[in-house]
Amino acid sequence: MKKLLAACTLLVSSYAFADIPANFEQVDAGENNAVFVNKTSGALFGASVVASEGAAANAILTAAAPQFNCASEVKGDAEFASVEGCKVNDQNVEVAVAVGGDKAVVFYVNDKITQDEVNAFIAEMLK
Repeated sequence: MKKLLAACTLLVSSYAFADIPANFEQVDAGENNAVFVNKTSGALFGASVVASEGAAANAILTAAAPQFNCASEVKGDAEFASVEGCKVNDQNVEVAVAVGGDKAVVFYVNDKITQDEVNAFIAEMLK
């Protein structure tokens, strides 16, 4: 996955965002979820931390893909998997899962986010 491949090199088990990219606002998404929307461009970045329960990233994403209305094939392995061509609320999204230990992080972005914005979110998560 082009935008999220570099993002998922490390698992993030807990995160706090202090310096999000300009024009993004965090929206309420519940516990263990972080969702940010750029009100100007419509760009979206989301991350959710879930228990992996020993499952591989590609298995988690294969099971979750129907929730994201994904039409394409899940690619990846036990530690990182991704899928493109998904639809959520009439938006095209890319979804990825990174697994480490007993946690998994599900990342998702829409097609309006730039690589620089993704990199900024990931840098913030990895502080």
